[in-house]
Amino acid sequence: MSRKVRYITEGNTVKKIYEFPEQQRIEKEKIRSNPHRRTYRNNETAPRMSLKMTLILAASVLISVTSCINYLNTQSEITEIKSNISSLEKSIETLATRNDSIEYELDSIDVEYIMKVATEELGMVMVQENQIVTYDSTRNEYMEQYSDVPEK
Repeated sequence: MSRKVRYITEGNTVKKIYEFPEQQRIEKEKIRSNPHRRTYRNNETAPRMSLKMTLILAASVLISVTSCINYLNTQSEITEIKSNISSLEKSIETLATRNDSIEYELDSIDVEYIMKVATEELGMVMVQENQIVTYDSTRNEYMEQYSDVPEK
């Protein structure tokens, strides 16, 4: 397997200028025509896949792909629920802030001033004991009044 190569010496360098392509082609064909013995042995002893084994492999691949798709869908739902939770938490914060401001407004209302305006300017009077009627209800539900309340 010697190659025929021509070299040119020029000063202190040697340059390869030409290889014979025919010789290279012949060597490659020899290698292709005589494959190694181990290749044949491997092909003979290699196990063949039966139809049953192929079906089992296909089913396991299908199950794996289905599991991956289900996993991705579940992750997507979890992400959506988390974003929904965070938006609900933000709305709770907003409502709590609003509730606090309304509560502050209610605490700042002067009840004495309201009583004074109601009695003096609007002519309202305070309720008297004989005007209050109480009921003992056996049921705790909504009550409709079909007639007037009896007097004592």
